[in-house]
Amino acid sequence: MTAINSFKTICGYLPADIKNIIMRIDRQTVESITEIRLYCGRAVAVCSRDSRKFLTYKGNLADKSTDNALKVMPAHMKHIVSSLSRYSFHSHESELTDGWFVLENGVRAGLCGLFSNSGKGIIKDALSVNFRIAREVKGCADGIADRCFGRNILICGAVNSGKTTLLRDLCRQYGNRAVCTLVDQRCEISAVQNGVPMYDVGALTDVIIGRNRHDSIIGAVRTMSPHYIFCDEIANESDAEAIAVGIGCGTKFAATIHADSRTELMKRKFAAELIRSGAFDVAVLLGSTGVREIIQL
Repeated sequence: MTAINSFKTICGYLPADIKNIIMRIDRQTVESITEIRLYCGRAVAVCSRDSRKFLTYKGNLADKSTDNALKVMPAHMKHIVSSLSRYSFHSHESELTDGWFVLENGVRAGLCGLFSNSGKGIIKDALSVNFRIAREVKGCADGIADRCFGRNILICGAVNSGKTTLLRDLCRQYGNRAVCTLVDQRCEISAVQNGVPMYDVGALTDVIIGRNRHDSIIGAVRTMSPHYIFCDEIANESDAEAIAVGIGCGTKFAATIHADSRTELMKRKFAAELIRSGAFDVAVLLGSTGVREIIQL
């Protein structure tokens, strides 16, 4: 599964006039795109790891937003939100409350705008939408897979540093060697469709979708006997508690966390406590071009 597949998924949710223009972007450029951002009343932004460009009416990418930039109108935003909700706002109340959708091929769409001030606070008018392109990069974990097998691994990096992509490939490689469980709460890593993962997560990998990380981890430890559990974006004490329980039962873990240095990692209280307890053996620090450093914890 490549960036092209994710790009086509995104285009399927866009109004026809925007879709027809954005599809003129050449294939080589599409392969490098990480995000497509649409701002109501402003230009469409096409982002990669090291650049931010603006789409013109001719389908070119410009360094600055000019009069020739493709502008997003309120009607466009309404169309996108309706498409994301599959024209049934009631059926997607949870996503409209949380402000994000997970689409086919693991694509994530985040929404910002005006939320209602009653009840749970459902988005009423979207002012911007960010489509994050998911991609499978087989082999990107080659440098750490053999070196770290049998150890508890923490993958650290900033936003868009490739944490999920690396975790996915590590899961594929370990899942072909040992029984694994992938905690894929939002279905971004496996991109399961009709019961089948669209991304290769390994021949021996069980996948848990739609359940919080804590309960998924505890459930997997009790019932699936995994050698490894993989989970994305651990973020709180509840996640840390479940990981500690799993490690205490002999299960190994590979998890990602937002932190672009050891110093920043240790500022996360729940992460620091796990590290001080000896829960994780190594931290893989990612930079703008991949693995920057592997450190012993």
